[in-house]
Amino acid sequence: MDIVPSNLDPTPRPLYTFRVRDPVAGVQYIIDPQNHVAHRFPLTIDTELPSGAARGGPAPQANQQTAQRSSDSPDPKRPIITHVSLGTQIFEGEPAEGHRTVITYPTGSRGNDGPFSETQEQWISPYLKLPILIKITNPLSFDSVIRLTKITRNEPDPNLFLIPSDYKIVDENGPFEVTWYFN
Repeated sequence: MDIVPSNLDPTPRPLYTFRVRDPVAGVQYIIDPQNHVAHRFPLTIDTELPSGAARGGPAPQANQQTAQRSSDSPDPKRPIITHVSLGTQIFEGEPAEGHRTVITYPTGSRGNDGPFSETQEQWISPYLKLPILIKITNPLSFDSVIRLTKITRNEPDPNLFLIPSDYKIVDENGPFEVTWYFN
């Protein structure tokens, strides 16, 4: 029998953050609805898209695969990075180019007793220059899926970019944390 303190809600519930991207203002926000905070930082295409995608560089051909150590050093503890083009698929009526990156960490590189791999899959719309689907799988932490839904090419309602008046806006200049409290 589990004993749950009376001040704790035993019902698990999801914790959410939301991202609002305002390309006109050149900023994006991570919205924390539990703490009523909007973390604001510059919107930069290069940090949002894989190398070459924002610049219109050539995408790898379907089924093309490249593998490399993360640097030119022959250090056996450095991860091996493999890139694979996944071709084009339609998501929400929008064509997107897929790319998979697999990072294989050798034994001992992260305190691990055997090799493991993290997989990052991104589907980028060449027209919107936005990721439509991002999947990250890491056996040492958690899996993450970010999906763009209800895509329309109409001008968005400007009110979508307004931060609620009861939220504190914090300008971020580097990494930051979002802390959730359970009651």
